[in-house]
Amino acid sequence: MRRHEERSLVQRNCCLLAGDLMIPAETVDLSSKGVGVRISGKVPFKKDDTLNVVVKDFDMDLKARVVWIENCDDSSVKTGLMFC
Repeated sequence: MRRHEERSLVQRNCCLLAGDLMIPAETVDLSSKGVGVRISGKVPFKKDDTLNVVVKDFDMDLKARVVWIENCDDSSVKTGLMFC
């Protein structure tokens, strides 16, 4: 998916809520339409799943759809989330 808006590099602790699961993560970049996050280890969700993104530093709690998931060399996972 091609980005149509500029993203700002922003690193903040966040968590992803998927059902009863709370997954600690860190934002990588942020735009008005979505956020990129990095997660340590495996992710318990898949492309097109919907979850909540909570970034306390920004008083943000938004629903988002998983657009892509990418495994990184350091055993972390990056994922792109589009706000619903």
